[in-house]
Amino acid sequence: MDRGMGPFKVRYLIVAALAFVGFWLLRIATNSEEFDATAQFVALVVGATLFLVAAIALFRDYRAAPVADEVQIAEPTFAHFLFSSARSAPLWLGARFYLGYEWLDAGRHKLTDAAWMDGGAALQGYWERAVAIPEGGGDRRSLTASTASTSSTCSTTAGTTGSAR
Repeated sequence: MDRGMGPFKVRYLIVAALAFVGFWLLRIATNSEEFDATAQFVALVVGATLFLVAAIALFRDYRAAPVADEVQIAEPTFAHFLFSSARSAPLWLGARFYLGYEWLDAGRHKLTDAAWMDGGAALQGYWERAVAIPEGGGDRRSLTASTASTSSTCSTTAGTTGSAR
């Protein structure tokens, strides 16, 4: 018995594509220097709308289906849909495709950029900015020898099973 799995798969692949495009447009809206502020705002609105449309479409289908999941303790329906139902899989598939694309793009950049591959100048610059103490104190706490010793002592004693009181 087929139970209409053909249209089910096609519909969910379309929703996964909508979720991916929504994430991609959100990326353009937040990380792009190629576009002006108007284009970034439009990308933000369209990306968020596409992602929400995908989530709502899947959630409506989830609510319309007969309850096949046995729930012992009542939880919010939308949270159950997102984290416990297989019907939200296309939404997560779109998110995973987007995150995979971003991860591969970042790796490709590091493999093709001479600053990363020849001598490690980019890595050294990253590290120097990461550990730099801001002028005027700022919100970041500086790592001194005493705080480093304290944090390493805490981390080694946190792993012990007994109490030394």
